[in-house]
Amino acid sequence: MYEGSMLALLFATYVIRGMWDYNRVPTQLREEVNAILIAEGQEDLIKQKE
Repeated sequence: MYEGSMLALLFATYVIRGMWDYNRVPTQLREEVNAILIAEGQEDLIKQKE
């Protein structure tokens, strides 16, 4: 696992636990965070900017 993946996992964990809103996830990590959230059955937490 490289550094970006570890950061994505950290952001996904914070989003799942409700500590951070999805909008705080940096754009460059969103694809990885989305994949983690989907794998964890939490795709309802994925919000796209309007």
